[in-house]
Amino acid sequence: MGRCFIPFMNLWHPLLSVIDAWRGSWPARRWVDVTARMSIPVPFLIVGWWSAWLGSRLVSVFSSALQRANGVQEQVVGAAIDVVANLLLIAAAILAILVVRQLTARQDAKDRLISSGQLV
Repeated sequence: MGRCFIPFMNLWHPLLSVIDAWRGSWPARRWVDVTARMSIPVPFLIVGWWSAWLGSRLVSVFSSALQRANGVQEQVVGAAIDVVANLLLIAAAILAILVVRQLTARQDAKDRLISSGQLV
């Protein structure tokens, strides 16, 4: 799992990990091979969470660059853009909570099916 230490790949690492966990907890089958795993669709909730998180990071970098500028107007605009970055981060946090809840429910459902012997 060295992806998290590679520049720019560390931006994709959270998404790929969550997608892998989502697909691996598919409750229709106990064992999911690579081909079947890749065919399982990714829900919009996961894409929305990652997009909001990545957007907040990118907007925050842009805001920081404006706030370091010499002009007062650029600093004010940078501060306003920083508010947008923080709102995106709040949205990402709320979506992350929903992702974790749904993923946990999905894994619990699969665990119940395995425990009851319905998934062999």
